[in-house]
Amino acid sequence: MGCGDGVGQRMLRAQALLQQGRLVQDVAREVGYASQPAFTRAFRACTRLSPRDWLAQADRADSRPA
Repeated sequence: MGCGDGVGQRMLRAQALLQQGRLVQDVAREVGYASQPAFTRAFRACTRLSPRDWLAQADRADSRPA
């Protein structure tokens, strides 16, 4: 499974929602997945990280001094 255009757009939306502090299960539903595990598999296929790990990495990057 790759990260094609449709899936890629969903993952960009998911990343924005995660950065807003939304719960992974709520993000999964909002971007069209029937379950959190299915969303996590697709997210990992696109980013090579779980949603939680991606968010932790994004938070660390945001806190670095410019």
